[in-house]
Amino acid sequence: MLAGELERLALRHVPGKGTLDIQRVNSGLVNETYRVVRDGSAYALRVAEPNFSGCGPGTWEARVLERAAAANLAPAPVFCDPQRGLLISRWVEGRSWDSADVRLQENIARLTGLVRRVHALPLPAPARLMGPKMWIDYYSGAAAKSGGGERTSRHAAVLRTAATVRLTELA
Repeated sequence: MLAGELERLALRHVPGKGTLDIQRVNSGLVNETYRVVRDGSAYALRVAEPNFSGCGPGTWEARVLERAAAANLAPAPVFCDPQRGLLISRWVEGRSWDSADVRLQENIARLTGLVRRVHALPLPAPARLMGPKMWIDYYSGAAAKSGGGERTSRHAAVLRTAATVRLTELA
């Protein structure tokens, strides 16, 4: 996304009146994530890649996040526009675990407790159903549109063959 367009979106939809500090955090196959600070508050802003705006952050994800927020598992969405693939929520500070963190018994217990709470969340109705083949097709399409040259194409062909074998086994 172009810097000017991103700033216009943030000015319009990120709460507050002050100036914006926008930092790119991550870019994936189907969306880009930014940390936006305004009036001393930080937000996560996710924007779907142009070819995936109808499939990116959208109402299903926002409804799941609302349920997670009600269970104190995630920040509630602040703004969601599925047509433009835009999702904004409060920023949560944290850090990734390193290899020592994942070996600690208390962290393993914390993680399993978290997974149990996530699995206990009620699903929004109607449920969004996507089987393995749909996910594979979705991300294969994203990878194909991202380019990447001959090496990427070779890897994609190998992965597609492996996925086809496993999908046949699942069927």
